[in-house]
Amino acid sequence: MGLRLPAQDSSLVSRDSSRFALSADTTRKDSAAASIPLAANAIRSKVVYNAKDSMRVDLGEEKIYLYGEADVTYEDINLKADYIEMSFKTNIVSAKGRKDSLGNLTGAPIFTQGPQTFNTEEMSFNFQTKKGRISNVITKEGEGYIHGAVVKKDTSDNFFIKSGQYTTCDLPHPHFYIGATRLKVIKEDKIVTGPANLWIEDVPTPLAIPFGFFPNKKGRASGLLLPQYGESQSLGFFLKQGGYYWGINDYIDMAITGDIYSKGSYALRTNSAYNKRYAFNGGFSLDYAVNRFPNESDFSKIDLQKNFFIKWRHMQDPKARPGSRLSADVNAGTSNFNRYNSTNSLDYLTNTFMSSVNYTKSWKYATLTGGLTHNQNTQTKIVNINAPTIAFAVNRFNPVNIFRENNGAIGNKWYDKIGISYTADARNDITSVDSLLFEPGIEKKMRNGIRHSIPFTTSFNILKYINFNPRIDYSEVWYLQSYDRQYSPSTSLMTIDTIQGFSRAGDARMAASATTKYYGMYTFRSQKIKAIRHILIPTVGASYSPERIRGVNKVYGQTGQLLDQYTIYDNGIFGPLKTREEGLLSFDLFNNLEMKYVSRKDTVNPVKKLPLIEGFSINANYNFLADSMQWSDIRMSARTNILQKFDVQLNAVMSPYMLDTTGARRNISQWQVYGRVGQITNASAILNFNFNPAARKKNVNNNGTPVEKNLQYIHLMEYVDWTIPWNLNVNYNAVYSPSYSRRYREQLLYYRVTHSLGVSGDINLTEKWKIGFRSGYDFRSEKLTYTTLNIYRDLHCWEMRVNIVPFGERKMYSVDINVKASTLRDLKLPMRRDWYDLR
Repeated sequence: MGLRLPAQDSSLVSRDSSRFALSADTTRKDSAAASIPLAANAIRSKVVYNAKDSMRVDLGEEKIYLYGEADVTYEDINLKADYIEMSFKTNIVSAKGRKDSLGNLTGAPIFTQGPQTFNTEEMSFNFQTKKGRISNVITKEGEGYIHGAVVKKDTSDNFFIKSGQYTTCDLPHPHFYIGATRLKVIKEDKIVTGPANLWIEDVPTPLAIPFGFFPNKKGRASGLLLPQYGESQSLGFFLKQGGYYWGINDYIDMAITGDIYSKGSYALRTNSAYNKRYAFNGGFSLDYAVNRFPNESDFSKIDLQKNFFIKWRHMQDPKARPGSRLSADVNAGTSNFNRYNSTNSLDYLTNTFMSSVNYTKSWKYATLTGGLTHNQNTQTKIVNINAPTIAFAVNRFNPVNIFRENNGAIGNKWYDKIGISYTADARNDITSVDSLLFEPGIEKKMRNGIRHSIPFTTSFNILKYINFNPRIDYSEVWYLQSYDRQYSPSTSLMTIDTIQGFSRAGDARMAASATTKYYGMYTFRSQKIKAIRHILIPTVGASYSPERIRGVNKVYGQTGQLLDQYTIYDNGIFGPLKTREEGLLSFDLFNNLEMKYVSRKDTVNPVKKLPLIEGFSINANYNFLADSMQWSDIRMSARTNILQKFDVQLNAVMSPYMLDTTGARRNISQWQVYGRVGQITNASAILNFNFNPAARKKNVNNNGTPVEKNLQYIHLMEYVDWTIPWNLNVNYNAVYSPSYSRRYREQLLYYRVTHSLGVSGDINLTEKWKIGFRSGYDFRSEKLTYTTLNIYRDLHCWEMRVNIVPFGERKMYSVDINVKASTLRDLKLPMRRDWYDLR
């Protein structure tokens, strides 16, 4: 006995699934649909089913047959297939696809339970026990895929697979897999295999294992990190980057790895990352390396290099603790670390390490900031450390308002705009060569002090358009040491002695400045160019500092001539104090030039602005109280962007006086000798050109960071962007400086010009091949600069990377072929020759 429902009736089931659903509530009656009585072993949750073609209900056998895009849902289980058969007597559901006229299988079953999905050819499943048997299945487990001829599922959602394959390739017929006769998938734990070996393009390889374990946990999982093996001609056979990964908890992890070489070199590394949502995030790493290289001149000798490097990044969420914030960016270590241990070209080209740690606490009327800074030059080996630095600042307030009742509203009088603030700046620093930084007695080189600053400021308009800003500054410095100078007639040298003890000095300065803006507009009758606007911002200022008499010392020679004049604070941490009376008149001119034009590409807002000169400034000052050489150097700078492709930045310094053979100014003006305002003594030009600016616009946010959704992440902290077919950047840098070795009548005859050209870019040869490069030319040394060539090949589930430095001190090459997925990241073929192997 059976009931056949046509396709149009099946839509009623999808609208009101309770008509044909089994549930624990057997008292409900519905005259519009058949009801099947519950058996003793009946399931206790609703079953919702429908089909596109038709459904047949066999009341005698208690079965339902679904034809054409059938769909069955039970709790967290969903089954889709061309044909599904359900038995409510045995609680077993069976599904299979059908073959079309060409013999191709269509409508194959897709079984989904929670996050797991199985693509099969045929399957059966028990709703009550949740056991099942699946034939020719493909399912995703973490980053991998499991193919199995026969799969059985137990009540704990574990799977037992016969003739199984594990791969990270998402194709129905994978490029590679690890084949095993038996596999067991333990839910959210691991995948265990029996004897297995690697197959590539259905060809077995000799790479075999007696058993295998593959992680299948969601979230963090601790475990061993297998090392990379190989050989270095200089360091010997090696095992690199092996160690242990420790997933400490949901907020922090740590990887401890190391390298070991047969000729005695080794390295230890710790790398930790942490992230607490809405609180803070960051990372910490510590590297220590001991390298033993053969001496270049005598191979029987060994050069020993011990290096370390520390990195720490910490960023606090602004909403975590309003009013206080901690941030850190630390990069510190030995100067030779990048030279001998870095594989990143950017690290190698960096010759300055900089660090900062800052803590800020804000109140309504004040702010406290503390921290440390560090900078280090890897070429000069000089290290500068400022620790600690503490600054306390009281926000600007109006003193007149304090005496008003209940802090009433501020009036419009000139004194209502007077503001006072206070800053205390405490510093302690040390400068040393890196090799002597931790030697005994280094603390004697420390400089420290506190500077107090109290500015009185106000601002108001004159004649409506001129903004006038007078101010009075008082500052005072406190030192725990001072410096005395002594002249030695025997050596004709000046020596400096450090005197311990508290001392203080005060200084005052009065200043005022006035600024305004001038606008000029020139309109055109052209249909293309509408107008050109010029903005001129002149600023004129004056300042006065009184002469300092107290604390000024003078040094005389044997014949009584004055050799030097100084204060005991000149070598202090805040720099020398001004001893002479000074009255300055200063000026600054800032220019901006832009054009309005009509764009044919934009019909909605056709009028656009184009900057012709984004900024051109010239400034100088005149000391009218000085007895000679009253004019300062004249400084000029300009920047612009041409057609949004060509960035130009120019800087120049002009001296109005003649210079001697040491580069010092003489009291003879350029105007007196040559009738000109001045002589350019230093100049620089930076030009950057991007032939495809759309590449930068597409993949850069407003803050300049990459848009990662357009980029494919690969190993070694590299990105590959397939959406940009090509990109080419050209930059030119030139520095123009005088040479004081060749002169005639105080006129510079020879200038040193240092200029270089840099080129970088990449190109997609095909959809799977990408080549990147970086190079340049130093015109002064007549040599190519650091050059790299990078080749990337997308092999679907594999990838190949080739990095080459073809010449120079860092000549090297590396070839890596590896699986993309991190689960099988140790399945790789590396080949590498570093620069020290090719010497």
